[in-house]
Parts: sequence; C-alpha cells; structure tokens
Amino acid sequence: MFHAYYPGTSFPSVSVTGTACSLNCKHCNAHYLEGMHPAPTPEKLIDFAVKLEKSGAKGFLLSGGSDMDGVVPLGPYAGAIKRIKEETKLIINAHIGFAGREEIKELVSAGIDVFSVDIVGDDSTIKRVYGLDRTVTHYISLLNDLEEFGAVVAPHITAGLDFGEIKGEYNAVDMISGYNLQTLVFLSLIPTRGTAMEQVPPLSEKDFLSVLKYATERFMGDVLVGCMRPRHRKEWEIKAVESGIRGMVIPAASTLAFLRDTGMEVKTHDHCCALRAIGL
Repeated sequence: MFHAYYPGTSFPSVSVTGTACSLNCKHCNAHYLEGMHPAPTPEKLIDFAVKLEKSGAKGFLLSGGSDMDGVVPLGPYAGAIKRIKEETKLIINAHIGFAGREEIKELVSAGIDVFSVDIVGDDSTIKRVYGLDRTVTHYISLLNDLEEFGAVVAPHITAGLDFGEIKGEYNAVDMISGYNLQTLVFLSLIPTRGTAMEQVPPLSEKDFLSVLKYATERFMGDVLVGCMRPRHRKEWEIKAVESGIRGMVIPAASTLAFLRDTGMEVKTHDHCCALRAIGL
C-alpha cells in the first residue's frame, strides 16, 4: 500500500504568531508563515476551527514562528485546543519546536493528535541555521519528554538543511530509530528567495536518495516524503519509491503512473502526511 497525501483546504496550516518569527532561520526567514492562516489569540483559533469544521475539513496544522529559544508559543492555546477537541471532530497536528516539559504535558492533555518535531543531528547545523544555543542532546530530551507524556510523534528530517550539505542527517535517523515511532517524514531543502540559502544549489539526487535509503533500512516504521521539497525534480520521486518509502505528499502524475504499472495499490488522503502516525 502506498499513501498519497493532498492536504489542500481540507487540512490548512495555522500560525499563532501570524508572520512573526524571532529566529528568522537561514533556510526560511519566516517566508513560509506568510501562507498560513493567522490565529493571534486563542479565541481566534476557536473561531477558525468552528468555521473550518463547517466547511467539511479534516483538521489543521497548528504552528507559528519561534521565540528566541526555538519554542513555538502554543502553551497559551492549550485551553482553546482542548475546547476544539471536545466540540469538533477536527484532527490537530502541532509543530511545537523546543517546547518544555510542562508545556508538552499540557498540550498532550489538551488533545493534540500528532506532534510534528524537526530533528537535527549536528550541533553546528543547529547553531548555523537556527541561530540557537542548542545541541543534539536537546532534541533527545525533547523526544524523551514527548514519549514520557504519551505524545504521538511524527519526526521530520530536512535533508541538506545546512546550506545544502549533508551533515547530521544519518545521525538524526539513528536518534529517531531508538524510539517506538510509526512515521518518519523526510523533507529536502528548498533554496528559498529572500533567505540566506537563496543561492544554495539544491541537494543532489545521490545525497538525498542515500539518506532516504538509509532511513528506510534503519527506521522500523513508515518513511514518507513530505511537502517541503523541490517539486521540479520529479525523477527523484520514482527512485524514492524504489528506495522503500511508503507515502508522499502530492506525488507527480508520472510517479502515480509508475506505481500503477508496478501493481502497487495507492490510497489517497486529503490531509497532512504526519497523520500516518495515527494510522491515517
């Protein structure tokens, strides 16, 4: 079974900070916040969720810009999240950054369905790209806290995050493989206009597929290719399928044709690929 994901309007992204981010990381510079629906207060998040369910949507990604410690400030929204989960059928996938233990406990209790967590396996990359005084051990602590409080986690690894170079990606796979997780989402650096990486060459096919293949062999759950990747390099997709991935966000028509020709059953979903962590 191969899973094809098409989130679209059925599973939009929401930012609790609007377009603001204190870090302005080298690969993003808050660019991707511009395409998210703003929810600057818990009340506005509730209003958005009520309207979203009435439209027939499945749920939403709850995210936002980070503070100077790398935390997406979702703590003040725990009450609103709890109310949304009690009064609607919406599924919530939350991007939390380096949330602390008490905040994680509160957000799990509020009912968040899936926690999407970016994992970086190299200390110098964390400093150079995010500008954070953090180390790989902080990611391990984050995963430990999430596991302790019973969170469902969909870790994300961005291949080529460090200015298009492979640095800690293999180590990140090893870190994740030590936990009982069902889903790993792989992304690839997009050299984005207006960022410090605008002129960085896209990651080579060889490097991307090498890390991806390592993940499919090392990680016991489903490895997926997510939405954040250069879309013009469609020849990668078929090779990614051949490497053993189990799903992809918005696969090219040529990839779907290849899957059909090989006799692979394809199941389509109108929501975020991270929900594979809860069997969707």
